[in-house]
Amino acid sequence: MLFKAGRQEPRRFRYAPRVYDERKERLEKRKKEIEEELKLEEKIKTDPRYQKLEEDRSSYLRFERRRQTRQSNLRLIVILVALIFGTYLLLRRLDILGSAEKLF
Repeated sequence: MLFKAGRQEPRRFRYAPRVYDERKERLEKRKKEIEEELKLEEKIKTDPRYQKLEEDRSSYLRFERRRQTRQSNLRLIVILVALIFGTYLLLRRLDILGSAEKLF
């Protein structure tokens, strides 16, 4: 007992590892963003100015969608007419149409 001064147990190394989980960080960040978006949506639902802006935006988006659909349909018709006309010229050039007319 001469050399044992008060401590009966050996000292322990207390190491608590810190782990950086990038996925968890991104998940928590996204949760905060979603909560903020939900709060903003609640504010928009109750504020008449934001409701008017949302109506205008949705009206514009509907108009824009119709305009784009019309342009797409027109483009498709022009391409089909060009392909039909090109096919006609090609067949006429190869004299396939001329020989078919002679049969009848």
